[in-house]
Amino acid sequence: EDVIRRAKASTPFGFLLKPYTAKMVLITTEMALHKASIERESKDTKRRLAVTLGTLQNPIFSINPEGLITYANPAAQQFLEKPLHAILNQSFDKLLPLYCMEDLRQYNSFLDFLDTDLDKVICFDKNQEKVYLYIQVSALKDFYNSIQGYVISLNDFTERFLLRAKESMLASALASSQEGVIVTEVDPIC
Repeated sequence: EDVIRRAKASTPFGFLLKPYTAKMVLITTEMALHKASIERESKDTKRRLAVTLGTLQNPIFSINPEGLITYANPAAQQFLEKPLHAILNQSFDKLLPLYCMEDLRQYNSFLDFLDTDLDKVICFDKNQEKVYLYIQVSALKDFYNSIQGYVISLNDFTERFLLRAKESMLASALASSQEGVIVTEVDPIC
């Protein structure tokens, strides 16, 4: 048992039992090299994926079917103002409660939000200011089409929303005015 425990700790790609033949050595070596190649390829893929997701400017989360966060890119960490270790394995609902834009009701859970056809939500920042978000959700499915989790991408459109709201208020005020209004451009050079 001690030999087995030590062998497992070294994460071998294969093993041989004595007595062995040349054919057993050849087969075991071939399998070990194949396993090492697959593991190296997997590590390279994980590294490329981490670099790619890390460079995206939108907050990206991956959650399991229970709603616990399994990945958050640097933009997501910055958005939540929390380090990765404080985000992982936390409930997405607790870290980022979502509210309906129409009536400001809070969704009971992330799955409750998934049952809607909406793609816009509101959340609140640490100063309790409204943050308007487009939210895109993609289900992660296995070979049998069973949901293994979700990838969530957030796009903050707060500035555009507030600008449009101001433009709409100004247009309403101008339309309801009894006086004539002339709007001109101001030449910054003059």
